[in-house]
Amino acid sequence: MNQFIIIEKQGIKLVLKYIFMRPFDIIVKVIPYSPLRIILLKLLGAKVSHYASIQDVSFIGIILGSFRHLTVESGVHLGEGAMIDLSEKVTIEKHVALGPRVVILTHSSPGAASPMIKYYPEQTDSVVIKQGAWIGANSTIMPGVTIGEMSVVGAGSVVLKDVMPYTVVAGIPAKKIKEINTFSKKGIEN
Repeated sequence: MNQFIIIEKQGIKLVLKYIFMRPFDIIVKVIPYSPLRIILLKLLGAKVSHYASIQDVSFIGIILGSFRHLTVESGVHLGEGAMIDLSEKVTIEKHVALGPRVVILTHSSPGAASPMIKYYPEQTDSVVIKQGAWIGANSTIMPGVTIGEMSVVGAGSVVLKDVMPYTVVAGIPAKKIKEINTFSKKGIEN
């Protein structure tokens, strides 16, 4: 019965778009060679640099046209088992490294049929990961978060708020551990 409520609330067109797009996610995941994945993602509307490395990434929140929400710049590495939600825009700038099983969410909801929806309404917002950032394995980036330039997210972290540039964060929820001082006098001399 719940499935019919979901279809009724979301509309038959949206459900058909999802059913049509799901095979593309499966194809992207099983293609054994990163350059072929990049070509397919570009054909689906994503902006992906030829100089990126995309492992067996899964995509959720996909409907017709949602691959246009994805931007992956040069030098990016998307680790094995990563999951990217394309309900809203996801921008991954140059030289970002995502470890294995990183999850990037652009929507959060208990589900249209859940009674919790009145207490926790659906939230959607884009995610931006700035140049040179490193996201550790099994980390989760929540909707609306910007990860600052050259920052580090420790493995297993859940990032609920923006991360400042040149900062290391870790934990659940992720908290600042330290700043990265790349311009120290000692570093410049060596």
